[in-house]
Amino acid sequence: MTDHLDLPKLDRLTPELQALQNRAQAADLPVHICVDREYGDGEMIVGVYIDFPCDRDRRTVRVPKDHVDDLLEENFEDIRLIDDLAAFFDPIAGTITAFVDNPVRSRRLSTLPGVEFKTSELDHHLSIHEFPRLVRNAWRLELTDHQSGLGVEFLPGTALASAVLEHPAGNMVCITGANELTHDLARELLEETIHRISFEFDVTYGLPLRIPRRYRRREVMPFEDSTKVPEFPRNEYAAEALHLYQYGRQGGQLPTLEFLAYYQSVEYFFSYFARARAVHDLRSTILDPAFDPSTDRDITRLLALAGAGDGSQSERQQLRATIQSCVREEQLVEFLSADEGRLKALTKDKKIRGTEKLSLTNQQSDVREQFANRVYAIRCRIVHSKMDGGGYEDVLLPTGPEAAALEHDIDILRFVAQRVLIARATRY
Repeated sequence: MTDHLDLPKLDRLTPELQALQNRAQAADLPVHICVDREYGDGEMIVGVYIDFPCDRDRRTVRVPKDHVDDLLEENFEDIRLIDDLAAFFDPIAGTITAFVDNPVRSRRLSTLPGVEFKTSELDHHLSIHEFPRLVRNAWRLELTDHQSGLGVEFLPGTALASAVLEHPAGNMVCITGANELTHDLARELLEETIHRISFEFDVTYGLPLRIPRRYRRREVMPFEDSTKVPEFPRNEYAAEALHLYQYGRQGGQLPTLEFLAYYQSVEYFFSYFARARAVHDLRSTILDPAFDPSTDRDITRLLALAGAGDGSQSERQQLRATIQSCVREEQLVEFLSADEGRLKALTKDKKIRGTEKLSLTNQQSDVREQFANRVYAIRCRIVHSKMDGGGYEDVLLPTGPEAAALEHDIDILRFVAQRVLIARATRY
C-alpha cells in the first residue's frame, strides 16, 4: 500500500466516483478515494486508488480522476496486473494487454507494411504535415498465430490501459485467445510472444520492441532530510568508477544493467583494497607478540597472507575485502533497516535463486560478508549465460520476475558503491 491512506477521505462522492467505489467493493477490490491536496480557496485534488491483484499480492494504482469513466465502461474488476511490467491480463476474456515501445526509436509501428488505418475518421483535406498527427490514433496491425490460434494486435494505447498501468500515451499490444490464464502463464506468454516478434521486427525492419517496466523503488536514504546548503564539491573521485556509478543511475528500467554498473564501480577498487587488507593483516601478524618467526607454522601463515596481496585472491574475496574496508557493519545494518520492504526482501524472502537470506543476528558472519556473498552470487547468475549453466544457477534474465526482485539488492549495492567511491576520494 502507498502513503495515501493517511490522507483525508472525500466527504461527498460524485455519481461516477460512487459507482466506481460500489463496483470495486462488490468485486472485493479495495478502493480509496482521498483528498491528495487541498488549496486555500477550497479547490481539491482528488486521488482514486485501487488495489488490483498482482500475482499473489496486490499493487496500488492511482487512477486519474478523468479516467474514471473509462474504467466504468469496461470490466475493470477482472483485471490482473503482471508483476513489474506495464501489463495486465483478463482471465475471463482470455486477453493480455501491455504497452510496448521502441528503445532505439528508429521508426514507428504505424509505418510498417500491413498497417490498417481508419481512413473514415481522417480528413482527407489535411496537409501532409497534419496527417501523421491524426493517424497516430487511427491505426492497427494484426498478426495471427495459426498454430495456436492466438491473435496479436498492435494499436495506439487506450485510455483504460493508460489509467490502469499508470503509463503515458503510447502504443500497446493486445493478445487474444489465451485460455485458462494464470499470472505466471500470462507473463510467460506475453514475454515469449513479444520477444519473438521483436527479434523478427528488428531483423526485418530495424524496429525492436520492449515492454516498459514499472521499476519504481522507494529510495530511503539516511540524508533525505539534510538541511546542508549545497556547495561546490571538494572531493575528486576516480573518474572511471564514477562513470560506471553514473551509468548505473541511468539504468532504472534495466535492473541487471544497473546492478552490474554498480558492481563494476566497486570492482574498480578490488586490487587496492585486497592489497590494503593483506598489508593490514601482515602488519598485525608481525606485531603479534605470539608470532614466532622460527616456526614453520607462523612463516607459512605469513606467506599465505603475503600471497593474498599479490592478486591471488578470488573475486569473491576481493569483493568482501572491499566492502569490509569501506562500510562499517552498523552502517550497512542501518541502511538495510531503513525501509521495511528492503529489510523483508533481504532477510525473509527468497525470490532470487542461488542467494542466501541475510541474518542480522549471525555471530559467525557479519552482514557485510553475507551481503558480499549475495552480490557475488547474483553477479554470477547475470554474467554466466552458458546453455548448460556452466556450473551456476540458470541465467538471471533481465526481464524476468527475478530481475524485478533485484530492486532492494540494487539499493544496497548502490549505497556500497557510494561508500567505496568516497573512501578513495581525494581533496583538491
